[in-house]
Amino acid sequence: MKSNMKLLYIFAIILLANTYVKAQFNAGESYLGGSLMMNQSKFGESLDNHNSSIGLGYGKFISKNTAKTLSIYVGYGNQSSSSGFLDDKSFGISLNKGRQYYKTIFGKLGIYGGFSGGINYNNQDTKTPYNQEPMGYVERTANQIALSFDGGGGLVYRLNNKWAFTGNLINLDIADVSYSWADGKRNLTQSGVPSSFSEKRFEYNFKPTISFSFGIGIRYILK
Repeated sequence: MKSNMKLLYIFAIILLANTYVKAQFNAGESYLGGSLMMNQSKFGESLDNHNSSIGLGYGKFISKNTAKTLSIYVGYGNQSSSSGFLDDKSFGISLNKGRQYYKTIFGKLGIYGGFSGGINYNNQDTKTPYNQEPMGYVERTANQIALSFDGGGGLVYRLNNKWAFTGNLINLDIADVSYSWADGKRNLTQSGVPSSFSEKRFEYNFKPTISFSFGIGIRYILK
């Protein structure tokens, strides 16, 4: 909570400083952007949870209010218990192409929103308790490839001619189609003989949902 408040204070200071530069971008300008997220949490004495991601993006303004974008995101997660019966590791990478639209509010502060389509790959290795009789645990390795269409928006602040900051506020999941496959085995404590299994699944989802979040990104203006 304290770290989130510090980010809010930093963002507020940025908004109040250097008010002599225009907020809007110009046609022909391009930028490189980046974002970093790390989250470490603990539940009770036995469960640790860690998530982190890094994003890199490129954009080119075809007008002062519209930009074409290209971005890549890489994420990692790990959840484990001290007992050793729960271990969940995940890795994901996505490549997205889209378009964003900008509107100046006042001074250097503006708002933006946009849509993008992308391809995503996710891998997950899990070890979880098997709660049916006889007791044991299940080890499972899953992979997924998905095509997605989503959107988002927030605030943008032009610090000077070379630097800008973004504050992501809204995420929109529109539709996705995915294919996943998994292999695993059930290890039963009594028999000691593991049983193998495999899964394949094709899914399609069209259920637009909006979520609210807070994240800060930085951009370097190339031209």
